Amino acid sequence: MAQVVFGPDDRLVSRRHASLRLQDDVVVLRDLHSSTGTFVDGQSVEEAELQAGDVFELGPGGPRLRIEAAAGGETIVVPSRGVGARAPDRTEEHIPEPPLPPGAQLRLQITGGTRQGETITAGGRVVRLGRAAANTVAFAAEPIVSAQHAKIVRLEDGFVLVDLESRNGTFVNGRRIQRARLRDGDRVVLGPAGPELAVAIATQADANTTVVIPNFADIAARRGVATFVREVEVPAEWFGEHGPDVAMLVRHRVDLSNGDRLVRVDDDR
Repeated sequence: MAQVVFGPDDRLVSRRHASLRLQDDVVVLRDLHSSTGTFVDGQSVEEAELQAGDVFELGPGGPRLRIEAAAGGETIVVPSRGVGARAPDRTEEHIPEPPLPPGAQLRLQITGGTRQGETITAGGRVVRLGRAAANTVAFAAEPIVSAQHAKIVRLEDGFVLVDLESRNGTFVNGRRIQRARLRDGDRVVLGPAGPELAVAIATQADANTTVVIPNFADIAARRGVATFVREVEVPAEWFGEHGPDVAMLVRHRVDLSNGDRLVRVDDDR
């Protein structure tokens, strides 16, 4: 087990602040009851799953560390570049935002770049944007886009765009950002003159759009999910009879509207 020790000048870091462990090819970050908290995407977390490109912070304004994939598939943690070289974020309003409607979905229309004309409605809590094929929305033919460029995180009160310390920056409505709340009608650009995406926050899914489930292939392989055939009504007593496995499926499902049909996909994120 490796340890990262910070000096006495890092007063926001507790003696035992947080731990990282690799579990099923996913890096799990856990706060160890620190006095100042551990933060991912600006949110205090007790435990979070991280992937290459993610940055976490030990205490508000404390040391920032970045998860990277080294040669040979090894996962390493490196100091994050300082935020001082960044242009300031778009000013966030400190007025509480209303919660998202239950059926709200993030819709991205690609209006510039090699994938221009595509419209994607993304499912799941995190949408990853970048050049690498593992991203939710991949721009493989766009050299200006970093391998892990940015991600969009669904919170209870809205969607937040986070730049993953990309080489050429992430822009919202022409302004370079590090973290910004997305609103209906925003324009996101990955790098100067890079791919452009128009943001729409829809209350219902459109049957003509593509619904993307992050890491669906891996989820299906782990769970052994078969091809969806049709939806049936199941008596409530049946759930109690078949135990915790069914309860787990219900707890982690994603409901996707497709016209007048409802598709349920297991999602353990």
